[in-house]
Amino acid sequence: MLRKLMTAAITIGYLGLGGCAGTGDATRIQGIVDDQFGTQVEIDGAFIWSNPLGGPTRQWYLSTFVDKKTRAVAQYLHFYDRHDPPASHFDFAADDIARELRVEKITSGRECRGRGCEEDDEILVDLDSDTLLSRIYSGYAVKVSARDGTAYVLEITPTMIQLQFAALDKVLASPAVAAAPPGT
Repeated sequence: MLRKLMTAAITIGYLGLGGCAGTGDATRIQGIVDDQFGTQVEIDGAFIWSNPLGGPTRQWYLSTFVDKKTRAVAQYLHFYDRHDPPASHFDFAADDIARELRVEKITSGRECRGRGCEEDDEILVDLDSDTLLSRIYSGYAVKVSARDGTAYVLEITPTMIQLQFAALDKVLASPAVAAAPPGT
């Protein structure tokens, strides 16, 4: 009986500490970044954050860049991972129909303080706008993989996609993004 009570207490504690697979604020855009001197506007979307039982910390969200002059749009999945050594180096990605996606490394490093060191990886995964738009009601999944075999399937929820496209429409309608010149 004591064993069952302890198991129940551990399970409740695990769920209460965020042991579930994705938490975070996937209900609102993080922000629209515009600098009057910059050439593009950045939309940082709603995010999902995961840190099961103090293990690896992962965060992901959609990130959209809009060129102010040409109105060209680039869509990315922004992924951040912090974990105990050794380094994982996330270099590969594929979507839920096994299409290989281009990965761009932002940072990779090691931070040591107090009790030990942690490694981090931050990447952008190139996404196709038409594919995202076609998944606006069903969601989209992307698998990121590292050289050491570590892999995560990252869920991009319908709400995340809907919020991103609503923010994109707002940016494209703003005076900061000029009408595209003829012939572009």
